[in-house]
Amino acid sequence: EFNNLPYRDSSFDIVISIDCLEHMEDPLTFTKELHRITKHGGRVIITVPGGQKTKVANIIKNMVGMTRDKYG
Repeated sequence: EFNNLPYRDSSFDIVISIDCLEHMEDPLTFTKELHRITKHGGRVIITVPGGQKTKVANIIKNMVGMTRDKYG
């Protein structure tokens, strides 16, 4: 379940959620959970589908090797 992630509080400097917020049953609880696992002063980046070729999600996906030819 995404509303109870298996990480300690303040585990990460940065947490990225790519194009999944709109699929969450309880988006507010999910967002709070992302905040919980992010270190104080860290960053939470949340993207939602928007159709723009240069959107942040596409840039991040390309950086980690999630190209359209592999994942659509």
